[in-house]
Amino acid sequence: MQTSLSRPASGLRGSWRRRRSLNQGLLYLALTVMAVFVLFPFYYMVISSLREPFYNFDSLSLDLLPSAFNLEPYRKLLGTKLPITFGGYTENMILIGFKNTLILVIAIVVASTLLNGLAAYAFAKRDFPGKQFFFTTLLLTIILPAEVTLVTKYVMFHRWHLLNTYWALILPSLTSIFGIFLMRQFISTIPDALLEAARIDGATEFQVVTRIVFPLSTPVMATYALFTFLGVWNDLIGPLIFLNVPDKWTLQLALYNLARSYTFEYGSAYQDPTGMRMQILFAGLIIAALPTILVFVIFQRRLVSGITLSGLKG
Repeated sequence: MQTSLSRPASGLRGSWRRRRSLNQGLLYLALTVMAVFVLFPFYYMVISSLREPFYNFDSLSLDLLPSAFNLEPYRKLLGTKLPITFGGYTENMILIGFKNTLILVIAIVVASTLLNGLAAYAFAKRDFPGKQFFFTTLLLTIILPAEVTLVTKYVMFHRWHLLNTYWALILPSLTSIFGIFLMRQFISTIPDALLEAARIDGATEFQVVTRIVFPLSTPVMATYALFTFLGVWNDLIGPLIFLNVPDKWTLQLALYNLARSYTFEYGSAYQDPTGMRMQILFAGLIIAALPTILVFVIFQRRLVSGITLSGLKG
């Protein structure tokens, strides 16, 4: 009797293990296909920047490996003047754009993280008239696309004489509804008793925020800072609208103007038989993408943990 009962149980376990193995295999297969689709454009960009001279980019054949590796596009991109503007040459705008972007990133990430952290603390732990109304109104503005306010911002900054200055990009980026919401969700989980104990011990409100709330909120603040860094670094629309002086161009805007300076006529007449211009463009894209990849690799664990904490405990 015992033998007859043990056989079905063993069979069920074997069937369950087979189904689990099959499901895992299908999951890994789907993830592999998705990874290939996501990573292949970046791989093609890398190999295209390193291809041999005189490579025909108009060819429909898909060469997955270059016949020879060529670093000349990177040398030209970083070491020589490039035709950024139509009909004329200027300084190496890639390096200037890199410096300008770095200045904007540092200013916006630091100021935006601190200001939105303070706003999140106010909405999470302080009571004031109309608190829920103001927070709901701010959340409703998330549905508005950022492009809707571009004309208004342009007119406003034109009247304030802030066009072609960094302030035209910094001021709109100081507040973020997403940042306030993200950090408020996390700060709400900090026990009120802990803050009250600090106040009883004589801590001022500024000390409560800077010595208790912000240190405890480091994961979510770091997550927001990383999102802000990625947004500012990759932003093209803002600099394209507000910055028309080459000395103020960001890296993305310098690459955009670099691409515009090259006119291609696909078909019978191709104006770049050496392929060097396309290689330089791909090299510029690689250089622009490297900082974001490096930051993501270094802070990947903190980024994921910050999103998880703010999402689960909200």
